[in-house]
Amino acid sequence: MTDPAKNGVPDELSVEELLRSSDHKIAAERLLLEAAANNIKRLQGHEDEPLRWFADLKFFILQVDFDITTLIAALLRHPNSRLTMEKFVALLVFETESDVGKIANGLQRSLRNPDAVTAKNFDGAKVTAALDDFKVALRPLRDDTGLRERLGIVRNTMAGHVWDGKGTRVNGSALWALSRPANGETPDAVLRDEFVKAALTLTRALGALAADLEDGFSVATHA
Repeated sequence: MTDPAKNGVPDELSVEELLRSSDHKIAAERLLLEAAANNIKRLQGHEDEPLRWFADLKFFILQVDFDITTLIAALLRHPNSRLTMEKFVALLVFETESDVGKIANGLQRSLRNPDAVTAKNFDGAKVTAALDDFKVALRPLRDDTGLRERLGIVRNTMAGHVWDGKGTRVNGSALWALSRPANGETPDAVLRDEFVKAALTLTRALGALAADLEDGFSVATHA
């Protein structure tokens, strides 16, 4: 898998540069995503767990990176779409932060299985190091309890659900509808948004994880 980080987003880019980078990345990753999806289909029913978990993780990283890049590019071109787009950016950050760990844990468990045929082709030490580095890269997001709480509110009352059955009714979505225009509807305002910043941090971390895992699984990918 081509490293998303090599086509990724540097920390400081103008809006125009960011859009050019994103367009290039979207075009390249669309083909990679299709190939990864075909690999998932091919491995359905395959009994060797390490190979399946590895394919799952490759696809997951590509899908999330592609979705976030596409959403942010659309936001920069149409900042008046913040009302809709940003809550799904927040949803992706919220869900990915936990789901990537579940898939990675499955991969590590499968590598410890002495009966797994392809486990011997994988460098377990590199896997562990890659995942440890990923945790460090995400630490600013995970340690920000306020951000995590706000992401959860968006997920539970605006993006995943509109009606909150706990008694607040549609209040969360109503407050969101008022807050987006108030925060500004320009590309620069989009890039200042805490959810967009978190998403860009996440894509950089995923890109580095993809590169490190590819290094650890270079033998397995040709098995």
